[in-house]
Amino acid sequence: MRKRIYSVLFCVLLVVMTICHKQYEPGTQPGGLFGEQVSLNLWYTDEELTDYLNSVCLYYQEETGVRVVPRLVSGLQYLDALSESSIAASDEFADVFIVSNDALGRTYLSGLSIPVAKQSQVEHGYPAAAVSAVTYKGKQVAYPLYYETAVLLCNETYLDQMAAAAIQADADALEGEQAQAMADNASDEDMEAMALSGAGDDGSLDISQGDIEKRKGQMIPATVEELLTIADEYDAPENVEAILSWDVTDIFYNYFFVGGVLNLGGETGDDVGQITVYSDLVVNALSIYQSLNQFFSIEAQKVSYEGVLSEFMEGKTIFTIATTDAIGRLEQAKADGTFPYAYKVAKLPSTDPEVLARSMSVTYGVAVNGFGTHTEEADDFAYALAKGLDESFYEKTGKVPAKKGIAFTNDQMKAVEEEYDQSAPVPKMLETSNFWMMLEATFTEIWNGADVESSLRALDTKVRQQLGLESVEEEQMTEEQPSQEALPLDEAGDNAVSDNAVSGNGVSANQVSSNSMSLGND
Repeated sequence: MRKRIYSVLFCVLLVVMTICHKQYEPGTQPGGLFGEQVSLNLWYTDEELTDYLNSVCLYYQEETGVRVVPRLVSGLQYLDALSESSIAASDEFADVFIVSNDALGRTYLSGLSIPVAKQSQVEHGYPAAAVSAVTYKGKQVAYPLYYETAVLLCNETYLDQMAAAAIQADADALEGEQAQAMADNASDEDMEAMALSGAGDDGSLDISQGDIEKRKGQMIPATVEELLTIADEYDAPENVEAILSWDVTDIFYNYFFVGGVLNLGGETGDDVGQITVYSDLVVNALSIYQSLNQFFSIEAQKVSYEGVLSEFMEGKTIFTIATTDAIGRLEQAKADGTFPYAYKVAKLPSTDPEVLARSMSVTYGVAVNGFGTHTEEADDFAYALAKGLDESFYEKTGKVPAKKGIAFTNDQMKAVEEEYDQSAPVPKMLETSNFWMMLEATFTEIWNGADVESSLRALDTKVRQQLGLESVEEEQMTEEQPSQEALPLDEAGDNAVSDNAVSGNGVSANQVSSNSMSLGND
């Protein structure tokens, strides 16, 4: 009897071991001990993603057997809700979640996001801005999904008219010069013959579309100076009220003025040793920004993004600064006939020909929750979601996919991708989470006439205080009064000047203390 019992137990154990092996064998459907289905929760906050995510999750289950449940969660206190549900191990806690890149520092330090498994695919399959956006302390902690950035919108119908008028003006000027040269050397009989030959000729050229396209390309402003030249010289149609209008109160549309010279955390936005808020270049860029108020007279108290976009769609402005969502709205307006113009997307102009204009960008990625019990399956789904994005994602959600190589039917998207690729991702440093509100307030002060240098020094001081750094004045005093023990004395007994003394503005990396990041501040 004892042998029979042992035999039965051995058979049961053998069956269990076979099932376990089958469950974890590559290529088989994942599941639990007796084949129960793996179920993952996907959290997100943007309702516009709902239909797309529902269809993707259903397809993924059919293909892999892994059930993924999308859950629309309020954006208010999103990270706190993620943390609380994960610690409590509730049934609805997020195995994977969609989050903006500026929050990845907090999620990684708290264990809510872990390094993704397929980092090499991220590095090779996405633009530099996307890779930087999801990188924290040298690790990719999310797969990039989609992004928002700012671009220059141009009324192409007006640009065509401007180009044709400029070509005609050049031809008229050349003809006038030639006529004057002939007149200077012509007799009275020659003058009479020339007058008769020109009778009834209005002097207009037969301008080809190719000529217009070439000239139009030269008229899209690459610098703010070129933009001001257009504003000064262009004879606008009656309907046009302004050459350029944009929301001067929102940092998202203003940031490109300083994006190429301001540094907050380096390329990946996570290094407190790389901080440059106050410098001659930043002062110069914001001085140019302030001078635009004289040309465009935009009242900060009355302007809004919706207002300037509506004016552009009504043909009241030639240029405006908009986010990527505007392209879908323009296409819809063209389809229903409320936008009777052609438009063109261009890169934002720089304040200095030698300095690249960099817009701000926010990249949304899908992260894997480190508190989950199925992190491998969660990573597989997160990667599949990011990798599978194509133009249909843009068509269904209005969001621009972050990955490379998507063939858009709208050729204007190429300029959007180029702008994003050179953009500056929002930093991830916890200590400077309120920096954008402070920078936005500084821009508004400067637009309304505040002294540029004083405003920037005040902002720089606030940032340094948050990071535990010396102020600009303290740093300069330290440099001007070096330690006598560290420097030799000259013959007069005065301190000699060190060859290594630091001059210039901003923060030197070796002056930054190593601050530990606390998780409590959002």
